[in-house]
Amino acid sequence: VRHPSLVQVFCRHGITKEVALDCEFVAKGSLQLENMLARVSIVNSDLECLYDEYVKPQEEVTNYRTHVSGIRPKDIENGKDFHKVQKEVQEIVRGRILVGHDLEHDFMALKYSHRRDLVRDTSDYRIPDKYGKPKLKELAKELLGIDIQQGEHDSVSD
Repeated sequence: VRHPSLVQVFCRHGITKEVALDCEFVAKGSLQLENMLARVSIVNSDLECLYDEYVKPQEEVTNYRTHVSGIRPKDIENGKDFHKVQKEVQEIVRGRILVGHDLEHDFMALKYSHRRDLVRDTSDYRIPDKYGKPKLKELAKELLGIDIQQGEHDSVSD
């Protein structure tokens, strides 16, 4: 886990012009349909992890969705305060090209908006002969020839 001010110390290339963001969510609410931020990860263009923090729940968690999110109660019970995470993430990504998959969910959870001209959302890409938004797993396999998300998700590797 790295603090933005220490990124230069821990990474060979530090914060690059392009960074990638991914978040993991748990469910809140009686219907378990609402997302609540549980983990935020940012890597630079050299795939070095710049930031990886678990977020303390602001409300009661109604489903950890561990089979998908990889999040367990012990991960977030001592997580960092949401507002602190939000501020640190903004400090890292502001003014940079931000890459991610279906970023609207991450932005909603972070209560953040990024300059549209600096957003590269991989869900906007299409796989030939397939309809709709592709899953990140499908894009990785089709375009990069790699298998990801073989079970629980990990926001650093995603």
